[in-house]
Amino acid sequence: PDVTHVVQVGMASDRATYIHRLGRTARAGKQGGGVLLLADFEKRFLDTLDDLPIRKKDAISAAERRPLEAELNDAFSQLPEELLNGAYQAWLGFYNSQRKTTNLTPEALVALANSLATDTMQLPSPPALEAKIIGKMGLKGVKGLVKANDAPRPPRAPRASGGVSGARSAVEANGRPVWDAPPRSHNT
Repeated sequence: PDVTHVVQVGMASDRATYIHRLGRTARAGKQGGGVLLLADFEKRFLDTLDDLPIRKKDAISAAERRPLEAELNDAFSQLPEELLNGAYQAWLGFYNSQRKTTNLTPEALVALANSLATDTMQLPSPPALEAKIIGKMGLKGVKGLVKANDAPRPPRAPRASGGVSGARSAVEANGRPVWDAPPRSHNT
């Protein structure tokens, strides 16, 4: 296909995966480029790519970031809580497997995951995880993790969409929030 650019958000699991993804731009003799967006804690991943022609750019300013954060907040406010809970668990699992590369302690990892949940995803508290999952991740006893059945989570309050149409509304059913969502179209 005619892929001209690949944007990778977050570090890849390893060098080979990064190169494979980037290689999607170089099909049938065509050329392309890539953008790799990393958080500060992911920067050590660049050490595995030190022989590649990567140009580093400075982070955007706070003034440039503000309007993007507003759009991101609107987008997250429209996602179902179940999806966000799953994203939290997947994020925690991936970066837990990358602790050697990121040099994060289990406590720092959980603190970052919880900040993602409450600050970025706008959840009222970090999602609860089953004790079995916490154990499989090797995070038993790490402060900040919420174990399922430890405490009930309040439903996520509906937010004003800030002009985005199709905002979701919470309805209680069997004690759990249910979200009405407009149908989505996917371009494939």
